[in-house]
Amino acid sequence: MDYHNFDKLSQIVENLAKKNHWDIYSQKMVLFNLWDEIIGSRFKKSTKPYKIKNNKLIVLTKSVMISQELEFQKKYILENISKFTKNLDIKITNIVFDHLNWLNVQDVQKINKKIERIKYLPAPNEEDIKNIKLPENLIENIENSLKNSQNLTEEMKKKIINTVLSDIKRQIWKKENNYPVCEKCGMVLDYIEQKEGTILCRVCSSEENTKNFYNN
Repeated sequence: MDYHNFDKLSQIVENLAKKNHWDIYSQKMVLFNLWDEIIGSRFKKSTKPYKIKNNKLIVLTKSVMISQELEFQKKYILENISKFTKNLDIKITNIVFDHLNWLNVQDVQKINKKIERIKYLPAPNEEDIKNIKLPENLIENIENSLKNSQNLTEEMKKKIINTVLSDIKRQIWKKENNYPVCEKCGMVLDYIEQKEGTILCRVCSSEENTKNFYNN
């Protein structure tokens, strides 16, 4: 597989997704996996990026007080997000902090567990990930894609690179072990959620239950 024609991280990720049928493995997933770094240790357990719609990032929050507090920090959070999204070709112009849908998603997941609609599959361990060898030119291209990013510190670059490489290895491991794929979005899953014979990921399942929530 040739990676030398790609000098942007977003292009490398997109090329990998297309060649390996990782339909949901996109710039958005890289951003979501870096959320803890973006939001900081104080809010990482009480917030979760949910979806991007019309350049608007919807973030679930654990309470209305957290939503209100984050509203005052929105400008700073957007600036922090832009440091990462600039290298991923994602444009975020606004953030919506939503505590109501956090409760909806949690309730749906609890109900699914009670009626045994979710079957969890074993995730790759550190040894599994370590044993997956990536092409040197791929690693080099990912590193080079961030080399001239003046908006990122060296520590931030390292975290992005490690996150991307780790995610790629997890995707490879799951594909090699014939893990199921969400029939709606194409994400490789480490669990199965059955709904009328359809395999869905958590996001697609919860979206079906709240699909009219953000239409206004």
